[in-house]
Amino acid sequence: MGEALDARFAALWQGEPSDEMLRVTASWHRGGPELERFEEASRRTAFPRELGLPGRVLASGESRFVVDIESEENFPRAAPAIAAGLVSAVAFPVRGRRGALASVELLTGPAAPPPAELLDSLITVGSQIGQYLDQARADVAARQSEALTGAVLEAALDCVVVMDHRGRVVEFNRAATEVFGYERSNAIGQEMAELIIPPSLRERHRQGLAHYLATGEGPLLGTRFEITGVRSDGSEFPVELAILPLEVGGAPLFTGYLRDITDRKSAESERAGLLEREHEARLRAERMQRRAAFLAAAGETLASSLDYAQTLQRVAELAVPELADWCVVDVLTDTGSLRRLAVATYDDDKRQMVYDMARRYPVDRTSPTDRAGRVLSSAQAELFEEIPDALLEEVARDPEHLRILREIGLVSAIIVPLGTAGRVLGTMSLAVSESGRRYGEEDLFTAMELARRAATAIDNARLYESRSDIARTLQRSLLPPVLPEIPGLQIAARYRPAGEGNEVGGDFYDLFESDEGCWAVAIGDVSGKGAAAAATTALARYTLRAAGMRESRPSRMLAVLNDALLSQRGPDELCTVALATLSRTGEGVRVTLANAGHPRPLVSRADGSVDRAGEYGTALGVLDELAVTDRVFDLGPGDSIVLYTDGLMDAHAPEVILGEGKLAGLLSACHGLEPGACAERLERSALETSAGEPRDDIAMLVLRVEPAPSSTGQSDKPEHFELRFEGGPGAPAAARHALGPLSNRLGADVLADARLLLGELVTNSVAHGGAGSGDTIEVLLSAADDVLRVEVRDEGPGYEPVPHDPQLGDLSGRGLFLVDEIADRHGVSHDGSRTWFELDIPSTPRKG
Repeated sequence: MGEALDARFAALWQGEPSDEMLRVTASWHRGGPELERFEEASRRTAFPRELGLPGRVLASGESRFVVDIESEENFPRAAPAIAAGLVSAVAFPVRGRRGALASVELLTGPAAPPPAELLDSLITVGSQIGQYLDQARADVAARQSEALTGAVLEAALDCVVVMDHRGRVVEFNRAATEVFGYERSNAIGQEMAELIIPPSLRERHRQGLAHYLATGEGPLLGTRFEITGVRSDGSEFPVELAILPLEVGGAPLFTGYLRDITDRKSAESERAGLLEREHEARLRAERMQRRAAFLAAAGETLASSLDYAQTLQRVAELAVPELADWCVVDVLTDTGSLRRLAVATYDDDKRQMVYDMARRYPVDRTSPTDRAGRVLSSAQAELFEEIPDALLEEVARDPEHLRILREIGLVSAIIVPLGTAGRVLGTMSLAVSESGRRYGEEDLFTAMELARRAATAIDNARLYESRSDIARTLQRSLLPPVLPEIPGLQIAARYRPAGEGNEVGGDFYDLFESDEGCWAVAIGDVSGKGAAAAATTALARYTLRAAGMRESRPSRMLAVLNDALLSQRGPDELCTVALATLSRTGEGVRVTLANAGHPRPLVSRADGSVDRAGEYGTALGVLDELAVTDRVFDLGPGDSIVLYTDGLMDAHAPEVILGEGKLAGLLSACHGLEPGACAERLERSALETSAGEPRDDIAMLVLRVEPAPSSTGQSDKPEHFELRFEGGPGAPAAARHALGPLSNRLGADVLADARLLLGELVTNSVAHGGAGSGDTIEVLLSAADDVLRVEVRDEGPGYEPVPHDPQLGDLSGRGLFLVDEIADRHGVSHDGSRTWFELDIPSTPRKG
């Protein structure tokens, strides 16, 4: 244009949209140093729009002509232009679709104003240049956009797959190539369903595309969701997918952004696995903690008592429902049979059914199908995680047994041996039914540990019981097995060992006939416990019996014993004894008493007064010369003498000690009681003075001269009389002794039967009729017309006695069975408060 218009310099001035300054973007000149310097100055120049000739043209959008640059006010480059010989200038705008884009400036030497036609043609030229610039800019923008899009696609970490409305792939970036294994050139044009979608999802994909094309709706478009993709090798893997639709010329495109989430899924799966394992570990720890607490509680229970039958029942009840719905403990007896010792169930109504099953179907150790028998024989536990019906059919003995097993509904079970020190003592069976749980190895371990502790407790209890039996047997050998019957006297004895009864004590008593019609009664206390005390006790008893055959005075009998003890005693051993001889004096008894260091006996008179009897003397086995004195006094009808050891006074020493005065007061409160009831009340009163077990053995003898029997009003014969007893443990013995006055009338056989039956009826009044200590039991005796009738009355609420055949091992239930078997006749009142029996008296009874 510069050459065509004979210009010396031409320039194209443009400004960026983001920049308000105009700059030269293209220039031309005729040549020469001056023009080169002007061109350089123009390129260095930048000025705002509306400043200078190019700026004013660009702002107005119209052509402008300057005749004289030097005289132009708004021409910033005037000085360098004049220096280059440039005088006149013309400029026109370059217009595009969006208005003026640039301005073209032409500078010449002196020139006349151009004609209007020329300026108009320049406007036209500017429009053509503007169209060119628009197109050039559009091409540049398109190339830049394509380059940018390509760069973004190639640099994207996610897979980008573009699909057209036919389901064909039109774009497949590098990430997609790396993930799916297809080259871009091979992927373009392929159906995307066949390319990267698993066979199981392809039809759903095609249906979704068809639905969108028909309705314009797609529920998954614009959202992120997880789906399965397939690689070129056919392997499937998880992907996260987002689909965005793009409308281009009426035909939609779909851009899918996919991300391989295999690692994330693996991490999530690993994390979920860790959480699950942590949860399981926590549950296992909680279970173990509960089981440890259960075993600790079971251990405390097992250690709380040496009555292992009762203790095992409590342990079985602890196991339900913590470990089982059913818990059964069977223990081997001395005969080798199993005894069902404890049963606990979720349903108490079914407990008896379990006991009945053990009686009907005892364990058979020889049968290979008897699981409990197999555990007994092998000493190995058995775990049944599930109990199918086939197993029930295998172990059932008969159809009825199978029916019961099915009725119980066992689901899982454990049978463990009760074993200790290489011996099997029995079995413990745990089972679940209603709860539906399943046993596993952890449960088996817990059951075995529980069984081990239970077996240890059983073994310890049996050892203790064996030791206690030995101690009790030895203790019984040191006491008279049966108190003799002395005409005109009622006698009762009490012996309570201190501690747990597994060690022989040193207290003893004895009652024996020293001469015809004369009896000796002794009570003593040997220091210490154990074998040495037992030996001294035996020596004392039998020495006194031997001395009684030669000596009549108690003091001389004690002297013989003192000599024997001095000749055989060990270190720190001594003995105290209160010894009395008894002889009849008409209606009463004459007592000669000697006391060797023992607590003085008490005498209770029929009028209720209480006296101390005898004097203190020196203990036996201490000094060569024994200082004891015989004291003589009489007991009349209804009078009693009470001989006791110091354990009665200091049962709870040193906190509480009963002196002779307090003990006399207690005895006074027993006025009118039979000897057995009197002894029982004294013992109970001593024990109630403080909590806990007594610190020393208690031995006591109560002898009472029979009072004159009270008449019933129907007969004056002594065969008709009424007795009253205090209820409680001492009542049966007192009642049996009350039959003494009838011994000549009844004969030995009837008297023995009568005592047995009367003792059972009184026992029932105490155990079932509620006749406790403080209550009164009445006994009416009649021995008229060759018939002995005995009636027992109590103040309790009554009960319904039902005679039944007691089973072997039953601890109760024999009383009425014996009455039914022995009595000739018996009955009970309608309210259950009176029971009676009758025995026929032979015409020629055999005297006892």
